[in-house]
Amino acid sequence: MKIAALENNILAIVAGTFAATIAAEDIEPQFHALTHFPDRRAKSELADLAERLNQFGAYVVELWNKACEPIPEAESKPSRGGMSI
Repeated sequence: MKIAALENNILAIVAGTFAATIAAEDIEPQFHALTHFPDRRAKSELADLAERLNQFGAYVVELWNKACEPIPEAESKPSRGGMSI
């Protein structure tokens, strides 16, 4: 499940009905005190964020697939009798 894509220095995030964009130039001022090349750092941070969001999306798909698996026979039968210890 791809939920984030970085194109032309703009990160687009779409998940269900939620959509957002973050432009590198919008976050660049946050890096002026941290690096000599704030434009490169902003682009790098957006690329890393896109990668992490897509990894999370893949994890959500994996969880969904596991949730859709049939319950093993032993767990699906109701127990007979009283409590077991």
